[in-house]
Formats: sequence, structure tokens, C-alpha cells
Amino acid sequence: MAEVAAGADRAPSFEVVRDILFRADGVEQPTFTVVAGEAGSGRGAVAAFVARELDGAAVVSADDAVMSDPQSAQLLRWRPLEAPSAVSGPAAEVLEKSIAYAQASRRSLVLEGTFGSPETVFAVAEMFADEGFATRTVVVASRRAASLLAAASTYLWERQARLPARFTSREVHRRGWESTRALAAALAESSAVDRATVVGRDGAVLFDADRSAGAASFDGAARAVAAVDDAPWTPRAAAEWFSELRRATDFARASREMAPPAADLLLELHRVGLNEVLPAMPFPKGSSVVAEQERRLVEEIVDLTQNATPPRRVTQPAPQPSSAPAVEPSRSTGPSL
Repeated sequence: MAEVAAGADRAPSFEVVRDILFRADGVEQPTFTVVAGEAGSGRGAVAAFVARELDGAAVVSADDAVMSDPQSAQLLRWRPLEAPSAVSGPAAEVLEKSIAYAQASRRSLVLEGTFGSPETVFAVAEMFADEGFATRTVVVASRRAASLLAAASTYLWERQARLPARFTSREVHRRGWESTRALAAALAESSAVDRATVVGRDGAVLFDADRSAGAASFDGAARAVAAVDDAPWTPRAAAEWFSELRRATDFARASREMAPPAADLLLELHRVGLNEVLPAMPFPKGSSVVAEQERRLVEEIVDLTQNATPPRRVTQPAPQPSSAPAVEPSRSTGPSL
């Protein structure tokens, strides 16, 4: 039993992880697919759908790869705000070995995540193309407000359920959102991708083209993403967004999940609601609905600003040595007569 307990703290071998991920056999014409989107965009659901289309291709993501390491999973459960930088090593190892195994065994692979630059995506796609794989890039388009709120809500739900929780700061989310749009724009100039697709967070296909259609066949990818970003908010969509923001904020307060990084994320969401979502709603100028929502948002911004600011540490001055002469305690020599 002691050996089993000790082994539970060690990451399983890649062979175990491989047998879970790669269940389909190798094929004559395998496909390598990248599903790219910022946290909260819905890229996981899109990746699962793409894998089903490919008759059970393996889906590999950094978020899932982390869970194969017990120490990383425990860190995500108990100290999630410290976890992002600490779990990159185990995840990277699983990703690298999965890519190498898919190439060697000619198994279709769906790689899901947020990618720092288009060059990274195209370099890996070219590597697979050289091995005879068909290559595809799927960009998941989501409004920043929608994906940022989804990332925050997912984190708080995982904390409520006492599950390993991935926290996404507003800065990390911003970089992911921008890199996803950079990838969509760069597709037009890439020769490493055979097929490009843009999918909305609701699963609707907004753009789909093959490189064989001509040099300009991918030009519409960036326009499809921009159309999502610029679309007006319907009253129903905005009402649902504000309702979810209020639920997330109330839960964070009630459960004391108001550490400065989490409060900062909620603060950013309220600013987005005030400056982006509310002005995009189709209400007439001077609407009482807008005025009431503005009042609530401003009140929350004032309150959250205090939570988002780390408490200042007051440094106590070091004690200074006394300038008075030292006084030695008297020593008794016995009872006096």
C-alpha cells in the first residue's frame, strides 16, 4: 500500500497518457488541426467537435496536459493563483511527446490552445505537412467581453466545486485575444495550412475555405473574426452577460475569492461592461435602463478597486541601540545581616 500511495504522487508515464489520448488507429491521410482561441472562447468544445469529425482524432491541450501531473493538479486545486507559471513544464513535455507520437504513428491530432504567435502555429503545421498530413487551422471567434467573463466564471465555478482551477488574468487574456486575431490575419500569407475555418463560440461556421481555391482564399478569415468583434449586442445577449457578471461577483464576495488578482479580473469586467457592452446596446439616449445599469457598474468599480489593490506593507523601523550606559543586574551575595 505504501508503494501505491507513493506512486500516486508521480506523473504517469507518457505511454499511459498516450493510450488515453490516441485511441484511433493511424490512417493513410492523417490530419493535423490547430484550434486556436483565447481562454473562455469555447475552443475546447470546438476541438472536441472537430475530433469527432475526424473519427476520433486525439485532442491535446495545455490545460488537459497539466492534469496528467499530480503535483500540478494539486497546485491548481489549492493555490491556483500561483499555478500558471509553475505548471508549464509538465504540460510542455506532454505536448511535445504527443506531437512526436502523432507524426511517427500517422495519427490525426487536434492541438487546442492559445498560441503566442502565428509563426509558431505555421512552423508546427509545416512540420506535419512535410510528413504528408493534411493541415487545418480553426480560429474560434468570441467577443472579448464574452470570453473574459466565461474565463472568470469557469474559474469561480471550479473553485466552488473544489476542482483544480485555471486562473486567467486580464493581461494573459488580452494577449490570447490579440494573438488569436493575429493568427486569423496571418492565414492569408501562410502556405503551411491547407484549410482555414472560423467558428463562433456558439459553434456556427463563419468562414471555411481550402487553399486550393487560390492564393486569396483565406483573406476572409480575418474579416469573419472582425465581424464577431464589431457585432452589436442584442438586449437579450447583454442582459445575460450582465446577469452572469453579477452572479460571478456575488459568489466571489460570498466565498471570499477576492484576492487582488481575482478582484482585478472582476474590476476589468465591470469596466468592459461600462465602456463596451452598455454603449453597444440598442437603447435610446437617456434610457432609464442604461442609467440604472451605469449606476450599478460604477458602484461596483469603486468597491472592486479597493479589493484589487494589494495591501501596502508597512515596514517597521529597526530598533536602535540605546545610548544610555548598560546597567548590570545586581547579584545577591546572600542574606544581609
